[in-house]
Amino acid sequence: MAGSWEENALSRAEALIYTSQIEQGLQIVDQVRTAQGAALPAVAGTGLTQPQAIAELRRERRVA
Repeated sequence: MAGSWEENALSRAEALIYTSQIEQGLQIVDQVRTAQGAALPAVAGTGLTQPQAIAELRRERRVA
């Protein structure tokens, strides 16, 4: 059983965020939001800390 594109992308984002590549992980979160037509503000480039980025990722996972 395979996961959805969104879940796979969010897993990549999570790995990047947890390995201190926060900006790259947040860019993937933005890509998922764009693909879903979420019309949410971008999180990449906002200077989020790792805990803040993890919180954003968890919120996105609940939606996806």
